[in-house]
Amino acid sequence: AAVPALAEVTDDPVAAVAAAAADALEKIEPGLSAKLRREPKYKRELILPELVRSMKGSPEVRGFAFQALKKFGPDAREVVPDLMAALQDPELKNPKYDWVWIRGFDALGAIGPAASKAVPLLLRSHPMY
Repeated sequence: AAVPALAEVTDDPVAAVAAAAADALEKIEPGLSAKLRREPKYKRELILPELVRSMKGSPEVRGFAFQALKKFGPDAREVVPDLMAALQDPELKNPKYDWVWIRGFDALGAIGPAASKAVPLLLRSHPMY
């Protein structure tokens, strides 16, 4: 579970954070940091399954998974069904989790047209409707 989390932070805008993540990856598996830079597809294959798993966690964990998912944009289209399932949790109808919904909407928007099948579900499921 540490490798996907570290892989995600290698793109952090704070250079010291990105460097520390890259250093930790090198200690886990020499050459991994360079492979992630050379092969963006590998990074996606490493991180997306962890995000899908996180979408099954608490609403808070889900919100952060949605936020991370947004960074993948259209490359995350295969996880739209998982994102839709995560947004159907009745617990998210509590207004204190509106921020989770917003992050879910943002992720779907970043995915783009491939996420259009989620629109009817969102209109039926979101507490505002």
